[in-house]
Amino acid sequence: MYSPYLYGRGSELLALRELAASCTNAELFIPIIEPVLTKTDKLIRCLEILSEKNKRVMLVINPKQHEFSKDIEARRKFVATIKNNLDK
Repeated sequence: MYSPYLYGRGSELLALRELAASCTNAELFIPIIEPVLTKTDKLIRCLEILSEKNKRVMLVINPKQHEFSKDIEARRKFVATIKNNLDK
């Protein structure tokens, strides 16, 4: 099993998307993403691609990490945006 622990940075998400395309056994590939930025566009796109490829992902929201520790309202908005996109 391969579970990379990533912080949701652009280069990490791009690598994750490329790896998802080449990994054929979804059970052996479960990335863990702990975003440090409240911008959601690249993360949402990555989650969409992983979903299209039937890949599982674990998302960790740490309220003490980087931008999430500074702005409670931004954290709430981030969580709401992610939930709305995952419910589609």
